[in-house]
Amino acid sequence: MTGNSSISLRMWHVLRQGANRLSRDAQRRIREYAASQTDESGFFMNRHQQPDIYYTAFGLTVAQALGMKIDRKKIGQSLGNCRPDTSDLVHFASYIRSLLALAWMDTPGWLSWIRYRALCFRTTLPAFPTVPHDDPQSPYTRFVLLSLREDLLCGRSGWKAIPEALEDYRTPGGGYANVRRASCASTNATAAALSVRGQLRGYRPDGDVTFLRDMQDDSGGFAATQRTPAPDLLSTATALFTLYNYGLSPRTDPGDFVEAHWMDSGGFAATLPDDDSDMEYTFYGLLALGTCGIKHI
Repeated sequence: MTGNSSISLRMWHVLRQGANRLSRDAQRRIREYAASQTDESGFFMNRHQQPDIYYTAFGLTVAQALGMKIDRKKIGQSLGNCRPDTSDLVHFASYIRSLLALAWMDTPGWLSWIRYRALCFRTTLPAFPTVPHDDPQSPYTRFVLLSLREDLLCGRSGWKAIPEALEDYRTPGGGYANVRRASCASTNATAAALSVRGQLRGYRPDGDVTFLRDMQDDSGGFAATQRTPAPDLLSTATALFTLYNYGLSPRTDPGDFVEAHWMDSGGFAATLPDDDSDMEYTFYGLLALGTCGIKHI
């Protein structure tokens, strides 16, 4: 990927790599699972079996990576019935990413960008009623906002000083948290901060990136924080994706850890004790596999 690639483009590139490294049988099982997670509106459902734009964004990106056939007209109509400007930041970003995925499915290649630009181009963002952690400055909120601005083709104007501002969230010993003055680092906050910095200033490895790599558990997974007893798939995928963008391999091959989260349903689960799968964690499973150098499933 080029240095100017958006976060979304980077994710879709890695997600497609993950899908391509699956066996044909595994691809078929995940397609069947994903198809089972849609309702009559074409939206993907959450764990309560309700249509959900958040899960739809994950579902559509998985569908795109796997080359699934979906009713694009139906889901396009359903997206047209949404009121995104009244959404919080995360759900608004999910809506925009869903539109982008749909545009790519409808019109491959550079024509998709013309169509998407006509649908989504903005110069300003709406006023969001809530943002993650109720803090617009936190690493994760900054990550979502930057990704959203890229998806909306707003550019990165005014963001050059953001990496310095994120220093307020640095934790003792290294890494970042999503709250100020935290005592230990969060994997996701550290990955978010490093992703923002990489997008704005280039992906050049340093001690912070090495710190993230060293957070990996011997099992191959990453835990949510330095004090969390067990690793999970979300933290693992976000850490691996960040290391991949910086050109670094993890300390331990994560393939077996990721495969252990693949369920009989065809989807992926959040943690090893979890009995349920969903589209969010199926996305993270493919994203994690896309960073691995060999086929695992």
